[in-house]
Formats: sequence, C-alpha cells, structure tokens
Amino acid sequence: MTLPDWPPSRPSSPPPEGEAELWFARLDPGPAEVELCRAVLSPAERFLAGRKVTDELKRRAIVSRGLLRRALGAALGRDAAEVPIALGEKGKPHLAERADSARLDFNLSHTGDLWLLALVAAGPVGVDIEAPRDETEWDELAERYFSDKERAEFAALPAERRKEAFFRIWTQKEAFLKARGSGLATPLGSFDVEVDPRRAPAIHAVRIAGQEREPWWVAEIAGLEAPAAIVGRGPKPALRSASLVL
Repeated sequence: MTLPDWPPSRPSSPPPEGEAELWFARLDPGPAEVELCRAVLSPAERFLAGRKVTDELKRRAIVSRGLLRRALGAALGRDAAEVPIALGEKGKPHLAERADSARLDFNLSHTGDLWLLALVAAGPVGVDIEAPRDETEWDELAERYFSDKERAEFAALPAERRKEAFFRIWTQKEAFLKARGSGLATPLGSFDVEVDPRRAPAIHAVRIAGQEREPWWVAEIAGLEAPAAIVGRGPKPALRSASLVL
C-alpha cells in the first residue's frame, strides 16, 4: 500500500550528493509479495526470520529484509540476492563492499507494519519511526533516559502535549544513535534534542568525546502515520520521498 503524498516508485541509482531518499512500505502485503521478498534472502536471513515468535513477526521479518535487498539492489543495479549486507560492531547494517561509482549509505526502521528506509550517497544516516502507544509511561521514560535539559523542558510542557512531544523526542534521539552506529552504547542523555513539538527538530548539544562540534542535522518526516525522524552529518540534504514498489 502506498501513501497519497508518497508516489509509488523504486530506486534507479544512488541518490545524488545533497539529497536523501525516503522509501515507505507496508510489512503486511499479499502472499505473492511475501514470496518475492523471501526469494532474495540469504539462508542466514531466512533462519533468523524463522526464529521469530509468531507467524506475523516471521512474515514481517522476511518482508522487511526482502524490501531492503530489493531497494538496495535497484539503487546499485545489482541482483537483490547478491547485495553484500554486513553488520557493524554495534549491529548497524551497512554495505560490505563499496565502490566510488556507487556510493550508498542506508538506514532502516519499522514499527508495526510501517517500514521506512533512508538512502544517501554519503553517510552516516539514521532513521526512526515509532507508532505512539497509549500505555507508554512517557514521564517515567523521560526521567530515565532524557538529558537534564530535556527533562526540565518536557516537565514544563502542558500534560496534553507530552505524548506528542515524547515520541517526537524519542525518534530524534533514536535516529541520532542509529546515524552514529553506536546504539545504546551511547547514553541517551549525552546529547540534547528539541523538546517542544511547536518548534523545528534540532540537535542542540552533543556531549560525546571528540564529537562536540560535529555538524549534525535532523528533520521530521511528514506524511506518515507515526512520528519519524532522519538524522545525518554535514550539510542538510533535500529530502525526496516515495512508496517502494517491488
């Protein structure tokens, strides 16, 4: 299923310098699409998908990895099954082989049946999407994970704005960690993001040794059914979005 404002398409090459591509898809397609995704998985990827607890999670794992392979293959002009995907030290997927003629960095996120992929010519890049859940204890999580500055600003928000603010903050922070490739090895309180949902997203301060002056950018991703953010380093690119078709 596509989104009204995200036209159906597929990558045809790596994004040009100065652009970031965002690709949306659903993880609950029909049986034919599931098989198209399964067909390009490696034996190890099929094994890992098969270890999921429920049939729904197994199917979504197959579709997520298959979509990633098909998108990368289309961008690189390679067979999807032959795209060399490796994991970094902290588990971030990346291309195992690089060529100056086909520079490509990517990051992936999903929540429920929503799937989101970011492609850039030169990384790093991180993307996160989070479906809001009413049962989330955002005051407790803010106290535990936000920086001192973020906690104070979050507590000052009217109660009716905190749910929106929490998930907006969380996607910014998760996308930043994913761009760095460090995961939760980097404390969530070691950097500050914009808290007020009425203001533009931003990374205000980074208290990580050697990266205090790194020029990070962040953007909200509009038009989805859940809060989402993309983070990268260097000049902020133009964002292009489309719904991925197989």
